Amino acid sequence: MISVTLKGFNFAGTYFINIEPYSSSGNFNLTIIRTELLAGATTSNAIPIISGYTGQLPGPGPLNETWLTVQLDGNFSFTLQLLGSTSSKINFYLYDSSLNLLKTSLNVDMTSQTISVNGLSGKYYIKLNYAYHLFDWIPDSYSLTISSITEIAGSSSSSPILISTGSTNGNMPGPGSNGNIWYSINLQGDYEISLTASDNTDFDLFVYDSNLNLVDSSALSSYPEKIDLTNLQGTYLIEIKDTLGQGSYTLTITEISTTNSVPTTTTTSTQTSHNTLSSSNAPFSFVSSLLTIFILFPIISWRRKLKND
Repeated sequence: MISVTLKGFNFAGTYFINIEPYSSSGNFNLTIIRTELLAGATTSNAIPIISGYTGQLPGPGPLNETWLTVQLDGNFSFTLQLLGSTSSKINFYLYDSSLNLLKTSLNVDMTSQTISVNGLSGKYYIKLNYAYHLFDWIPDSYSLTISSITEIAGSSSSSPILISTGSTNGNMPGPGSNGNIWYSINLQGDYEISLTASDNTDFDLFVYDSNLNLVDSSALSSYPEKIDLTNLQGTYLIEIKDTLGQGSYTLTITEISTTNSVPTTTTTSTQTSHNTLSSSNAPFSFVSSLLTIFILFPIISWRRKLKND
C-alpha cells in the first residue's frame, strides 16, 4: 500500500490523478481522505510556543516551512541552531501580527546564530524553512530558544555604543528595530565623520546633538558618506541607517587640523644681516679706492716717461 499526503491548503476545483503501471498489471484501490491542516503549515494554524521549540524540517507547509507563533512583551533574543551532523542550512523570519517582516537570520547551520529585537509587544509569527537541503527524505532537527534580555547596546539613542575617534567596524543590519545602530562620542573641535561599507549596500549617516537635534547628515547613493563639522563641544550621537542591503561598514572620525605652519625667517635675516654689513663697510671701501688712485697714478706716469726717454 502506498500513502501520499498532499501538503497545502484551500484546495478547490477540479484535479486529475494519473496512475500508471510500474512493473506489472493488476487491480488497485484508490482512497482519498480529507485531513485537517497540519499544525504549523500556515499562519492560521501556527504552532504556539513560549520560550523555544525543537522541531524538524521539512515542515508541514506547502514549501516545507514551519510556522510558529509566540506572545512577547519586551526585549528578546532568538537563538537558532541545527542539531546533529548535516550540511543543510535553514532560514529564520520574524513577523508581527500583520505579517510585516521584522528580522531575518539566514543560512543558519550547526553554528548557532542569535538575533535580538527590542520593544516587542503582542503576537508574533516565526517562519522556518530551508536555505539549502540536499535530500527531502532526510529530515533535519533544529533548536530555537527565545530569551528575555535587557535593551541591546546600540539599538536606540537611549542605549548608544560609546566610541572614540579613529575607526569603528560593524555589520548591518544593526540591533535597532529598523536595522539601524547608534553610537555616542565626546568631541571638542573640528572633525570629519565618514562612512564606507560593502558593495551593493546603501547605509546613511546622521549626527545629532545630546538633545537629539539633527546636526548634519549624509545620504548619498555612493561611498564615502562624509560630514565635516566645526566648533563641536560636548557629546554627540551618530546613527547609521540601513537603507539597502546587508554587509560590513567602517565609521571613521578624524580631527581636522587648523594649525598653520609659521614661515621661516632665516634667509631674510641672513640677507638683512649681509646688507647691513655691506652698508657699514661703505666708507672703508671709498677710502681704499682713493688710496689706490693716488699710489698707482704716479707709478704709471713715471713708467710712461722712462719709455719715452
